[in-house]
Formats: sequence, structure tokens, C-alpha cells
Amino acid sequence: MSWVPPKSPYNLIQEHLWQDPWKIFVACIFCNLTKRVEAEPYMWKFFKKYPTAADLSTSDIDDIRAMIKPLG
Repeated sequence: MSWVPPKSPYNLIQEHLWQDPWKIFVACIFCNLTKRVEAEPYMWKFFKKYPTAADLSTSDIDDIRAMIKPLG
């Protein structure tokens, strides 16, 4: 059985993404200057479209801009 970090009472995004350092990195970028409640829906949509760094590397920058534009 592999190690699983303990859950906090705060339902942190990191607790959902702990197995994928790339997704934690992206989540930090999304939430850096934007409140979690505003950023999180866009973050999950982003991960659905670009589940890996390789998927993102072949993306169209204009698609990404359009996706995150509502965040400011």
C-alpha cells in the first residue's frame, strides 16, 4: 500500500492533486492572485482540456487566453 497524506479539515486543492506535481504547480498559478472560489472552476476546466503538461505543450495559446480571460 502506498503512502497517502492525511486530509485536513480545509479541503485544500493540494489534497486532491497531491499525486501530480504538475497539477499542483498549475493550481498555484491559478490561485496565486485570484480567489479560490473564482479560480477553481476554470482550473478544473483547464485540467479537463489539458490533463498533462504534454497536452498543454501542443495547445493553442489563444484557446488558453480565452479560457482564463474571465479571471482578469
